[in-house]
Amino acid sequence: MPKAFARWQAHDAANYDRDMTARCATLQSEIVADPARRQAILADPRDLHRELFAPFTPPSHSEYAGTYRGTPATTLADRRMSSESQLENGRA
Repeated sequence: MPKAFARWQAHDAANYDRDMTARCATLQSEIVADPARRQAILADPRDLHRELFAPFTPPSHSEYAGTYRGTPATTLADRRMSSESQLENGRA
């Protein structure tokens, strides 16, 4: 049976655009200037995802940042990705 999960869209969080814009500008500089940082991101993007999205995840579901969908023993174990259609309102 799938575990309970909280519905979440990072872009709905307060200050998401402002905070993510600032963080991504810094990140771009880090990637260009630091080969080790760049290689770490390429080798495994989970830490970067956690770093970027942890401030916006629901407190009860911190695994939403930096954990792959399908990871056993998490609320993401049985999760599938979906999004509303941009062409037909209200349809997934």
